[in-house]
Amino acid sequence: MKNKHKISGLVDKFYMIVMSSTRFWWILLKNGIVYGVLAGIFAMHKSEKLALEKQRVVSLCWSSMVILTITSFLLIGEGREFMAILFLSLLVLTSLSTIYLYEVVNLVGEEKKGYQEIYAQAFLNMWKKFPIKICFFALGLCLLKLNLIAFVFIFPRVYQLLLMKMILLKKTTSFS
Repeated sequence: MKNKHKISGLVDKFYMIVMSSTRFWWILLKNGIVYGVLAGIFAMHKSEKLALEKQRVVSLCWSSMVILTITSFLLIGEGREFMAILFLSLLVLTSLSTIYLYEVVNLVGEEKKGYQEIYAQAFLNMWKKFPIKICFFALGLCLLKLNLIAFVFIFPRVYQLLLMKMILLKKTTSFS
């Protein structure tokens, strides 16, 4: 009987992960993909609407980097070594900006701060435990390479849960 309870608990957790990731993609599509990234990440975190100044500009910058990264990947070919270098550079920059967006969302609603302070604090928080965050993101990219469907329906929320767990661990260890 206990095993049945554990299995149903795992199924419920998996369902919540898939629903949160689906909410992320829905908000992204609803806001026109280019402007909805920050709102989509926030929608996975809380059910209320994100009220942060300059969010559309930040989302536009991130979307532009993703489009340039995908374009440079598609243009890699024989005799185009420069495109491979450009692709790797853009991939690193896109990875950094994705981690930054998740940090911004984690700071929104934590305290009543101005948008400039949230963006600055998120940049500083991004560098804390940076190697672990990059490893998680690289694992997500490997998941993308292996299975697109699993990436779409699982990775956005799982990555956010991992970052939130790291934040909670930091808070509990700093008060001890």
